[in-house]
Amino acid sequence: MQVHVPGKIMLSGEYAVLYGGTAVLVPVPRYLTVTAVEEPDLDNTTPVISEALKQPIPEIHSQEKDLPTLHVNVDRSEFLYAGPDGIEHKLGLGGSAAEAVAIIALRFERCGFDWTTIPKKIHTYADQAHRRAQGGLGSGADVAVIAYRQPIRFRREGDQSLVDVIEKPASHLIPKLTLLWTGEPAN
Repeated sequence: MQVHVPGKIMLSGEYAVLYGGTAVLVPVPRYLTVTAVEEPDLDNTTPVISEALKQPIPEIHSQEKDLPTLHVNVDRSEFLYAGPDGIEHKLGLGGSAAEAVAIIALRFERCGFDWTTIPKKIHTYADQAHRRAQGGLGSGADVAVIAYRQPIRFRREGDQSLVDVIEKPASHLIPKLTLLWTGEPAN
């Protein structure tokens, strides 16, 4: 069993959203893939994956207790760029957010739920796990756009995430965009 989740690009509001403002994000067609496996791949486990694997999900608790322990393999290759020097660089597409969403989605899929039809639930549980793993830092906007897999406007009021899916963006308002990597990480 596998789940593929997209990466994300924040078009505007990256820092404003941390102070109650609105961010606009879009998913991008670069995918993180999580596969259920029989044996754990300890090299692939991150704090986000650990938190997402143990995240309480009441809707599937009874089904999960009858299933074997979930172990996963994570393919992050589309979220990385190997430079001419052979060193891999993160592309800033929301890798840890994608991990949280993918693990929660895989858990729902394993219990017979189509995760693509329940983005709000996926976002809620993935956001909780992601926030715990990151010590409560961040807005959760990246988790939301990856869970919804559609362009969104996002803001946070206290502990509440407000997600507005942009169903049909007015194409005349969206400039032509080309995404490229400069070869230098932002940090």
